[in-house]
Amino acid sequence: MEFTRRKDAFVLGIVGSTVLTISVFLFGGSLLIKGADQISYISSIMIAPSFLIVLCCILFVKNEQKRLWIVLSIVFGIIYAVYCMVNYYLQLTFVRVNDMMLNEEIIKAFRFVPGSALFAQDMLGYSFLCISCLFLFPAFKDGVLEKYIRIGLIINGIMFLDFGQTVVDLNLYN
Repeated sequence: MEFTRRKDAFVLGIVGSTVLTISVFLFGGSLLIKGADQISYISSIMIAPSFLIVLCCILFVKNEQKRLWIVLSIVFGIIYAVYCMVNYYLQLTFVRVNDMMLNEEIIKAFRFVPGSALFAQDMLGYSFLCISCLFLFPAFKDGVLEKYIRIGLIINGIMFLDFGQTVVDLNLYN
């Protein structure tokens, strides 16, 4: 039974990783195309759940001694997913459609632009993604491939300092 569960987790992890990679490349490509906001938001919505799928699969594939770090990573990954997915969903529905025919000044407050509340929420979400990566890196210590995965997770986690600087730059304490 354990072997089947690990095998299923491995296969699902490959699928999740593939969806995650495609979504990241779609997001990156959409940034190069003027007016491709919808592609950007849809691909971003796909990044969060595929990231969580990969984390859950890692939990079932790795040995028991590393599971605490993976569970902590999942906790912060869930926070990231909620903050960011809500933002992108609001951009695709509330902001883009504006069924309530709200004044443009009201909608402007919800647009995804630096300085807006939803941009700040997105930065907070990605701060939790960085923390998730910092908790995940101790789970990767075996072999050459895991060394590179570990380095990538540390680099991604260190970006938390940049997102934290964004909060400081907003002068929230003045």
